[in-house]
Amino acid sequence: MMGACEMLLLEDIAYRLMKKGWSALRAVKIAFITSILLHVAVTLAIWASFILMYPVFLVPLLHILILFIIMCLIITLGLYIMLPSVVLFLARSLSVAEPGLFNILNSVMEKVRGIRRVHLLIRDKGGLNAYSVGNVFKRAIILSKSTCTILSEEELKAVMGHEIGHFLKLDRVLLFTQFLVICTGVFNTALAALLIASLLYLNITLAIVMSIIVFVPAVIIDLSLSRLREHYADMCAVKVSSSEALASALRKMEMARRSGGGKNKLLVSLLLLILRALRTHPLSSDRIYVAKHYHQELLYENAQIA
Repeated sequence: MMGACEMLLLEDIAYRLMKKGWSALRAVKIAFITSILLHVAVTLAIWASFILMYPVFLVPLLHILILFIIMCLIITLGLYIMLPSVVLFLARSLSVAEPGLFNILNSVMEKVRGIRRVHLLIRDKGGLNAYSVGNVFKRAIILSKSTCTILSEEELKAVMGHEIGHFLKLDRVLLFTQFLVICTGVFNTALAALLIASLLYLNITLAIVMSIIVFVPAVIIDLSLSRLREHYADMCAVKVSSSEALASALRKMEMARRSGGGKNKLLVSLLLLILRALRTHPLSSDRIYVAKHYHQELLYENAQIA
């Protein structure tokens, strides 16, 4: 696989399982469960260490954790409600002169269950890009103007299908899990700082540095979950279009990003290719690999039904 590298990331578990004959969906689910179990193991290790050192703080610790999560939930809920409005304010509605895009969206929506009305908006500025925002009140797909002109109809179906995939229930579960990982990761870091400071006779500076290292696994797991979310959304794209259309759209977007950036952007892109663990999205080669694998499974299932 083109995206393979020396570092074993959590989503690489899915890729290796698929090479052994596992279905794409099942392999990605295994990688997701592995990510959660790893985070739980790290969390339990930190908590157990702290409680063994200071058993009297067990009950207060649980109270503080509950209050911290409630506070994070309130902040997240505010962003969940307000962010779509802010993003939609920066985009304009599609004009009547672009009915073909509405027809493409409608054809995609007919193949997706459980999703109500989705708004389609376009940004006049920016290179090839597509993203989605939404809450229980409003869902929207935002395409850049260049995306609408450069991509073919089938490629647009794949892109819209991918963004609709982010509205599905499974994606929401993954997003909420990411939230919990970061919240508990921050809490674990604070606990680790206190624990390390006590062990190092209140050497606060060294304790802070070492506790930040404790936060690294939470960040890596969170980013892995983000990349797994993209694979789930790609599966939705394959259902409404094809893996070939998705692969073609990804290649065009990749080429546009490489040709449209300056030296600094190119340097950042090269660094991200080296440090895959810091990417929010999988490499295009990895996404194409999973999409083609899933497409073959769909073809086989349809042949069995026929």
